[in-house]
Amino acid sequence: MVTLIARWYVRQGQQAAAVAALKDLAGEVLSTEPDTLMYLVHTPDMTKGSLPPPTDTEIHFVEGYASMDAFLAHLNGPAFTNFVRQYGSLFQTATGTTAGGETASIPFVQVEFLDRQAGFVRAQAASEAL
Repeated sequence: MVTLIARWYVRQGQQAAAVAALKDLAGEVLSTEPDTLMYLVHTPDMTKGSLPPPTDTEIHFVEGYASMDAFLAHLNGPAFTNFVRQYGSLFQTATGTTAGGETASIPFVQVEFLDRQAGFVRAQAASEAL
């Protein structure tokens, strides 16, 4: 399984709209991407005393894919690309150059691929949906 964590940053004042859009995205990914095995979207719980303290504009993703091809299918597929096209302005952006040489602004994202060393996921956790 290919597992990653990613962090996006919502523009100030856009948190509610971003979370609503991300809930729809998660539902679409669930129904259209069978090789996306796990797609969890979180916001920081500002009441729990995280260290270092997060900002209230962070969005954290925990994702799992059957393979790297499944991850790339998600990244380049209609659910994600349509989401970025429609809702990308809700997030802090970065400007880069596409493979075709065009300049594009996309949501700024930090991604870290993980290599599981130990642990488990109980079935109860997998069945808890929002």
